[in-house]
Order: sequence, then structure tokens, then C-alpha cells
Amino acid sequence: MASAETFWRLGHNITKHDVDGSIALGYRKFRSFFGTSPSVCAAAYDNLSHVRPIKSRPEHLLWTLLHLKHYATEHISSALVGVSEKTFRKWCHIFIHLLAKMPVIEWENRFHRALRGSNILVSIDGVDFRIMEPSPFNPKWYSHKFHGPGLRYELAICIRTGDIVWAYGGLPCGEWSDLRLARDVFIFGLREGEKAIADRGYNDPNFLISLTETMMGRKTGFSKARNLEPTIKAI
Repeated sequence: MASAETFWRLGHNITKHDVDGSIALGYRKFRSFFGTSPSVCAAAYDNLSHVRPIKSRPEHLLWTLLHLKHYATEHISSALVGVSEKTFRKWCHIFIHLLAKMPVIEWENRFHRALRGSNILVSIDGVDFRIMEPSPFNPKWYSHKFHGPGLRYELAICIRTGDIVWAYGGLPCGEWSDLRLARDVFIFGLREGEKAIADRGYNDPNFLISLTETMMGRKTGFSKARNLEPTIKAI
């Protein structure tokens, strides 16, 4: 089992942050490289203890998070961590698949702390992720959010706890609008009469509801959930 201190020290080999200096500054630099904190890295590595290869090491998880955060070419990333492209690619692929299968997003968690009789439990929105331009060129990859090629996902968060309870997608941005993505799978997971909070791009009053700023400001958790979305998208 690796501790948060282990990841803090290993991260220093890449970020070159001052491990004995300002903790706040060091954590900001660590997060800018890996997209999360040393304690989350330690928790994820421990969670994968029963499925990861025996020869795996904590730095392999850091390489993977570095790759997922910045999506640089293997030539650049492998040089940054000081290994061959083949080695970097091998361990990134292993940990990407392991992370994708981690049982940390549970749809049933939307009921946590739910108000009695409530039929609005989650807030849903689309998130676009940049990718390298596929060849040959095809407009189906185009994202209007950053004017380049990308994959679109949708995330739903519990309005009472702020926990991510749903993730789906990885489809071409230009072909899959937020509404089409939600109609593909998400709406079939809702109970009869249940609806989700969404922005005005989700024009389907049967399953999705757009709330005014006044309604979202009530003490129901709506405001908290919607305010979390910019933070989630920035991860």
C-alpha cells in the first residue's frame, strides 16, 4: 500500500515542486500535473491492489494521470518521466483500463440524503474532452465548446451530496448533442416520474427539467449541484 506521502515524493520527481516548501503551492503544482491530489492517488492505488499487476508501482499510476490530464504525445510524456515510449505506453494502457473499471460511480447513490417524495435527484450535463485530430479529417469530431476535435461525455451528480453518480459517452462531439447522448441510455435509468436537472440544451420535458436561477437557489441542493459542474469540467 502506498501512502499520500509516497505519491507526494514521487510526484516531485516530475513536477519539481519544493517538497519542503509551501504545501499549498506544492499541491497546486501537483494537481496541475496530475489532475488530483496525492491522497486521491493513494486511495485509487489502494483500491486497485487486488487487480493491478504485481510489478506495478505507484509511479505508473502517476504516469497515467499525467497522460490523462495533458494528453501529450508519448514522445514528450516518456521523456518527462524518464522512460522509453514503450514502457510509458504499456503502463498507461494498463492503468487506464483499471481506472475505467473502478466501481466508484454508482447510480444508486443518487438516493443518498434524498428528500422524502422527491423525484428530482440528479443534475446532468455534457463534458467535451480534447483529442488529437483524427485522420482523415471528419467534422463529426468537432466540438463547438473549444472549436476542435473531441469526445463528448455526460456526467450526472447527486443534487444532495455532489457525488458523481453517472458517467457515459466517449462519442464524437459533432454527432452527439447533449440531448441525444442523454436519450441514448441515461433516461432509461430513471424511475417512473423521475426527472433530472439540465440546462436549456436538454429540451425533453418528459425526463429533463430546466430550472430558473430562483428555483436553483432554494434549499434543496439544486444550487450546490449546478455550482459543482464547472469544477467537475475543469478536472
